[in-house]
Amino acid sequence: MKTSFCSIAFRNDEREILELIPEIAELGYTGIEIWGNHLTGGLSHVLSVKKAVREHGLEVPMISPYFDFTGSEAKWLSSLSVAKRYVQYAVVLGCPLIRVFTGVVGSGDISNKVWKTAVEGLKVISSIAEDQGVSLALETHPGTLTDTVESTLKLIEDVGAPNLKVNLDIYHFWDAAEDFRIPLDRLRKHTVHIHAKNTNLSAAQRRSNPHLLLHDKEAAQEFYGIVGLREGGLPYEEFFRDLLTGGYEGYVSIEWFGDAPSRAARSELEYLRSIERLNRDEWQSSVDKLPVAPPVKSKVAPKKKPKIDKKTADAAKEIEKALASAKTKKKKAAARKRKKKVSENQIQMDLGDDQ
Repeated sequence: MKTSFCSIAFRNDEREILELIPEIAELGYTGIEIWGNHLTGGLSHVLSVKKAVREHGLEVPMISPYFDFTGSEAKWLSSLSVAKRYVQYAVVLGCPLIRVFTGVVGSGDISNKVWKTAVEGLKVISSIAEDQGVSLALETHPGTLTDTVESTLKLIEDVGAPNLKVNLDIYHFWDAAEDFRIPLDRLRKHTVHIHAKNTNLSAAQRRSNPHLLLHDKEAAQEFYGIVGLREGGLPYEEFFRDLLTGGYEGYVSIEWFGDAPSRAARSELEYLRSIERLNRDEWQSSVDKLPVAPPVKSKVAPKKKPKIDKKTADAAKEIEKALASAKTKKKKAAARKRKKKVSENQIQMDLGDDQ
């Protein structure tokens, strides 16, 4: 399991991203997912970020700006500009993914006209990204066009871009139905990134306090009920078991909105590592429990002589006799030839003596 920490956790921290990178690397994360607001210093700043992540051995699995294709025409056009800029940043950082929100209108509240407008916008930015070898990851989130499994799949189908994938924020689906298996199974083949967070809110509290971060690009809000993955309502141990046994090889990114992000970064990584160990141990245990078949002794059956009918046997005997006769005649002919040669030599010797 590859692990990353979302820099949005430090949204109220005065430090900038260059100061956060060493901390995340020292904790032992594989990558750092960079919030769009941490990349507002232009290309020269992005180059500095690139240098820092390389020096500290981190990857940038995804960068997370904001888009809005369901609002005004001005917001639609602005989203294209954002896409062009962040695709360039992704290329510089060697980052394969850009997180995408569709806007602030849910799938149940959108008109056909606005849906088509959003689809067209996603087609344009998918093309921009594809030209540079970058993919887009639609984040599943309430109040957007990816707030249900059905709407997410329809959006992917309507856009039809090979580089339009899913950033599965599984908590939001569980939050809506207290089930993660159906969304995971249906979106598994499209999922290239995971956001992981948890709360200890009751169902009633969750319904009365919807997650509003999407509507606040400055992320100035505070949230209550945020707890570690192992402590909240979503059973992450079961989720990760299903995720990993299904062959997922991408990043799991901790998305923390509580207090003390540095402490949370450490404890959440420890939990992810314990999940990895648990899965390895369960796999090994299942292998050890497999019945061992006894060794198979190979028995080589004696070769049986083929049965030959009498006619074939008689013919074979006649052939053997003929061959034997031919050999005898050949030997006799050779003997006569040798005898003749000896006689000729003897005659020559006798003639020599007479002379």
